[in-house]
Amino acid sequence: EPPIITAVRTCDVEALRREIAAGGDPDMLYSLSQTGLTPLWYAACYHTPYNEEQIRERLECISVLLEAGASVDKLVCGATPLYHVVATSPPEDRADEIAALVEALVKAGADVNWAHEQGISVLAGAAARCTAATVKCLISAGAVDLDRALVKAIDNGKQRNCAPLLRAGASLPPH
Repeated sequence: EPPIITAVRTCDVEALRREIAAGGDPDMLYSLSQTGLTPLWYAACYHTPYNEEQIRERLECISVLLEAGASVDKLVCGATPLYHVVATSPPEDRADEIAALVEALVKAGADVNWAHEQGISVLAGAAARCTAATVKCLISAGAVDLDRALVKAIDNGKQRNCAPLLRAGASLPPH
């Protein structure tokens, strides 16, 4: 495992700063079997339970990578880091962590309207799996796939996500 990935995986901000200062590429592709992962993808999407201090350090790692030039919208496994965070979010007990990750990526300029080749947008993914706070964050940042997101929220039993979508202008499906 490259040292830059180890620093990100262990949320070691100082080691990450050293690796970048030594010329480490914040957008390098680290191949794990058939997939290439970037340090930013790893920092944003790796689903290991973190305590509060590790969450803060994880967010700081993301900040360091972005400041070093990591591409916030670089495709990994066919999707952006923001899409991966919302579309594969872990259980509800980590909702605050996911909301903080989404907010950090959005503030860094992540494309909130990016859609997977299957047509599922970041907002639709969030509506299906995340909390209303995350959905509101994406809407506030300009996400526009409101109708599809509302259908995903309904289909996935995420009733709390329906209100912000309806307030933002989503139309109820005909059935």
